[in-house]
Amino acid sequence: MGTDEALDGAARSYTAAHASHYAEHDLLAALRGYQRIIQEHPGTPEAAYSRSQIRNIVHLVVPDE
Repeated sequence: MGTDEALDGAARSYTAAHASHYAEHDLLAALRGYQRIIQEHPGTPEAAYSRSQIRNIVHLVVPDE
């Protein structure tokens, strides 16, 4: 798989995870999608965005103490 194909795959995967997160409000599916992006496309901007989105979900569901 070439670099362009990997980036396209990362972008498509991020779009799907983002839709799970914000359009469908399915946080578990979103977390799984974001984690998959980080594992499969670690050096991409989408992996960085995914880390940020995971933090957003954690802050949403884990109360501050």
